[in-house]
Amino acid sequence: MAEVKDVAPTVLNTVQMSIKYGESAFKDGQHLGKAQAARAPTVEFAGAAGKRHTLIMVDPDAPSPDNPAMREWLHWIVANIPGGDVSKGFTVTEYAGPTPPRGTHRYIFLLYEQPEGVLLPAKQHEQRAKFHSDVWAKAHQLGDPVAACFFKTAAGE
Repeated sequence: MAEVKDVAPTVLNTVQMSIKYGESAFKDGQHLGKAQAARAPTVEFAGAAGKRHTLIMVDPDAPSPDNPAMREWLHWIVANIPGGDVSKGFTVTEYAGPTPPRGTHRYIFLLYEQPEGVLLPAKQHEQRAKFHSDVWAKAHQLGDPVAACFFKTAAGE
């Protein structure tokens, strides 16, 4: 998936993930309006029985795709998700919907499988600008994402 390689060069694609804003799941690369994605989505994934996962949402195009000086802008982290039920995970960073100031931005969801027996610490992460999902994942022993998907939102939508 070329559109996420600058954030996650390797995605294992061992888990099927579906993300819904409202009633329907978006397709990779689909354009969504800011209002449509203002609230946290419903995230579903299979193949997770007995495992814990971490979900991260970032914007690698902040503040603009031609000058991503704030790359990656953190929008959401939920950790210690049991068996695919995101509502039972620990919210490390509260959801923030898309607000691209200039240009069209990608909003990338990365799903990581936590190693058996590893629980992430129940502490908040407040810093949103210049977040590095790869560094954060490595610091928490997460390895490569097992699934990824993205949507786009343009300034003014």
